[in-house]
Amino acid sequence: MKDLERMTVKDLLVLEAEVQAAIAERRLSEKVEVKEKLQALAEKSGYSVEELFGKGKRGGTRGTVAPKYRNPANGTETWTGRGRMPVWMKTLVDKGAKREKFLIK
Repeated sequence: MKDLERMTVKDLLVLEAEVQAAIAERRLSEKVEVKEKLQALAEKSGYSVEELFGKGKRGGTRGTVAPKYRNPANGTETWTGRGRMPVWMKTLVDKGAKREKFLIK
């Protein structure tokens, strides 16, 4: 465990970004795990998930997309890679940074 009182603000911000990334990754993996369990339980009972819950959203709305890029200076700022590039990323890319540097691993 890290001693938070001895860490600099920069170190704390890096730690915050790492925690936010870990939370996002954990949520995604738990969601996948629950979905697989529901599907297995439905199939065991002779149903499909679609029969029980429907096929999901209909119409022109699209589902959410997991973030693909993260601001290294502020872990709460992310971008899916769709739509307009956020200001934080555009600023850094204009200064010569490569997009790959911001990929969430």
